[in-house]
Amino acid sequence: MTPSDIKAVLYDDLPVISPLPDGKTWRMEKEWVITIVLKNGTFDIIRIKEGFIFDFASIPKFAWGIVGSPATGLHRYGAILHDYLYYLHFFNNRLYADCVFYTFNEQEGLGKVKNKLMYQSVRTFGGSAWVGEDIS
Repeated sequence: MTPSDIKAVLYDDLPVISPLPDGKTWRMEKEWVITIVLKNGTFDIIRIKEGFIFDFASIPKFAWGIVGSPATGLHRYGAILHDYLYYLHFFNNRLYADCVFYTFNEQEGLGKVKNKLMYQSVRTFGGSAWVGEDIS
């Protein structure tokens, strides 16, 4: 699988979220529904449940000047979905989650260089956040 296998990532409403007192994590306040459309014509519906706790993207502070801080920038909604797909171990396939992240960010207008950098970062360093079986 590559990011080009994902045709679109669709959603009707923006997520309703709130920060937690620790200043690092956030909470989903209302279920957020996303449809992932694959180029082969199939699709997956993801329902991020109310109460899901996430940290957006795990971006080291030194990189904030390049790609933005975790909760800001065009990658923020893709990061929520990516965190949820990792949390679920969706299809036991980390590569799928990373490809969805790339396509979502591309649709949101994240520049090619930043998007490729973020995609390569999750491919290279995301394994530590993925605990358990992975078929990718």
